[in-house]
Amino acid sequence: SRRGLGILAFQTGRYELAEEQLLRAAALVPADAALFTSLGDISAARGEVGPALERYRRALALDPGWVPALNNLAIANHLQGRLGEAAAGYERVLELAAGRADGAALRGRTLSNLAEVYLLRGQIAEALAAQTEAHALLPAHEGLASNRLRTLAYAASAGRREIRDAHAQWWEDYARDITPVVRGGSEVDGAGDRPLRVGMV
Repeated sequence: SRRGLGILAFQTGRYELAEEQLLRAAALVPADAALFTSLGDISAARGEVGPALERYRRALALDPGWVPALNNLAIANHLQGRLGEAAAGYERVLELAAGRADGAALRGRTLSNLAEVYLLRGQIAEALAAQTEAHALLPAHEGLASNRLRTLAYAASAGRREIRDAHAQWWEDYARDITPVVRGGSEVDGAGDRPLRVGMV
């Protein structure tokens, strides 16, 4: 199918072909939120945040509870510094995670992202609480979670400069180790975990 070809092309980094196939699929099934989420992921992977936001929002107009689009829209807003919108998006994902088979992992990744939003806002206690819960939910990423927790603990006892330094280090680790990406309606490890490469989980 065109959807399948598009997803395969995306996974192998052939973004132009992926977009072409998914646009053709969307022309045939214009009410498919998963297709527009995947198109948003292509834009995000190219670093085209504006088009990515538009496509995620179109997916949500079709299905307001579509978690992949909610998750990646929150990530895109986060990367653009729209912290209020990002936090609201992450909180909505947390609400919807309970009914999913991957709910614990999704909740852990989302809490980790939300913790960073709190850190940027200077809400240190909230950041520590969110990151502590994320650490408990993500045993497979125990080393990364522990490092982030230590970073947050340091920031909690330091001044604003240290918080900025901690955030810079966090972002560096984040871009290297995590990327939330959702493709074709299902979250993919490495995509759903980190950002535009998509997925902050």
